[in-house]
Amino acid sequence: MMAYCFNLFLIIALLVFQTSFAPNFKLFYGFFNLMSLFVLYLVLYRPHQEIIVFILLAGVLMDSSSSCPFGLYTTIYIWLSLGIKWTLKYLHKENVIIIPMIFSGVILVENFFIMSGIGLIDNDFSFHPEKFRSLIYQLMYGVFLGPLIILWIKKLHAKWNSWSFEKIFKHFG
Repeated sequence: MMAYCFNLFLIIALLVFQTSFAPNFKLFYGFFNLMSLFVLYLVLYRPHQEIIVFILLAGVLMDSSSSCPFGLYTTIYIWLSLGIKWTLKYLHKENVIIIPMIFSGVILVENFFIMSGIGLIDNDFSFHPEKFRSLIYQLMYGVFLGPLIILWIKKLHAKWNSWSFEKIFKHFG
């Protein structure tokens, strides 16, 4: 139950950061989608029950807050999680180089899905230099900051669990 509370809190915090804080700073121009990083974290370190629930929740919240067609992010996150699970059958997730490689693939696939979805609706699939520049920024941020943020989330989750168990045992013990 406490893991569910942590994941819910994290989804809301990432969404608020990405939609209200990050756009106000030039440093975060072209920053990658934090929810896709959360999806990678879920697939790497959490059980299947949590993955399903929170991928759907993150997708619906991103669909609600973005200007993309509804269901696009939910579909992206489902396919990303399935693709990452399939990839991890053949790769060792604790390898230092694997997480940046997988997250780079996540960024590329997510951008392809978004551009394809918007291109289908607008009947215009063009790849502008601005989109390419944004993709390069996302890849650079993702390769260097993605693994650090995932490790930070993992440590934060461990602290959350120890804090919540201390509170529970203090209350009942």
